[in-house]
Amino acid sequence: MSAPTSPQPIELIFKYSHKTFTIETTQEATLGELRQLLHKQTEVAPALQKIMFKGKALSNDSTKLTEFKLRNKEKLLLVGSSIQEVLKVAEQSEQTTETSKGFFEDDEKVYLSDLPQHKKIIEKGVPEEAIKGFRNRHESLPTTPLKGIYNNRGGKVRLTFKTFTEELWISTESNTQKLPFSSIRNVISEPIRGNEDYHIMTLQLGSSDTTKYYLYFVPAQYTRAIKNSIMHDFSSL
Repeated sequence: MSAPTSPQPIELIFKYSHKTFTIETTQEATLGELRQLLHKQTEVAPALQKIMFKGKALSNDSTKLTEFKLRNKEKLLLVGSSIQEVLKVAEQSEQTTETSKGFFEDDEKVYLSDLPQHKKIIEKGVPEEAIKGFRNRHESLPTTPLKGIYNNRGGKVRLTFKTFTEELWISTESNTQKLPFSSIRNVISEPIRGNEDYHIMTLQLGSSDTTKYYLYFVPAQYTRAIKNSIMHDFSSL
């Protein structure tokens, strides 16, 4: 009778709050056990952790790491806040709630796709090489570049999401612009009226309208994952 084999040790490389560190565990450990190790390392409580692997949040704390196909030296992203940070934000939010309540109640909805500056690009139609869009569906970030997307000037670009280095690469035929996620203040996505399988996505790069970078015909199924990854907002997952 052969002796039982020991669990296979692995090292997982995490990026959190612009820092990189390594967690040593085994493939037989559960997600819940990994959360406890991360808690000791970062002081982010398990309930406040979002562990991202290839653009998707890992869930079900009883699942073993081997079932997520995590291998040695795999790179992951941890998103979360300590209890102290959460309490501070909650206090600030409570103070501003009353002043902001009802501020937008009387605003009339204006669709981006109806505005002339956007309409002239939308009227070019869906690019032939665009990935097929699906409304009311949410998928993780694609592992290959998103092609067939128009930029502000109506030129074609492709988007590549580098989640570990936290960069968005916007490439044309001649060059690539590398935007750190931290340089993007906000991400807003809105369906194109009459073609809701695709969205107009706005990247807010500064404080004024002139710093907005528009992307047209982003497949609807990826818009949530794009915003979540760039803004570290996983409340909707």
